[in-house]
Amino acid sequence: MNFTPPPEDRNGNHKSSFKPERDFSDIPPERRKVVQKQATKLFLVLLVGGLVIGGILAVGLVQIIHKFGLADKPNHPLRFEQFKK
Repeated sequence: MNFTPPPEDRNGNHKSSFKPERDFSDIPPERRKVVQKQATKLFLVLLVGGLVIGGILAVGLVQIIHKFGLADKPNHPLRFEQFKK
């Protein structure tokens, strides 16, 4: 994969090719506060939802591991115990 750095200006600084599509300075402060509050609420809902789903999956996985006996000690002696004798 070839990576070419962005072009430099006269001072040796790299020029950014990112151009914002819209300047958001024209949005009224009241609207900005409402949108920020909505975004924070959505973030918290997604965070809590992800934690709840992750916890449910973890508990289910532990139950499945125990159901199939994957957490039990093995019935046969381990290799290093066989060589001790």
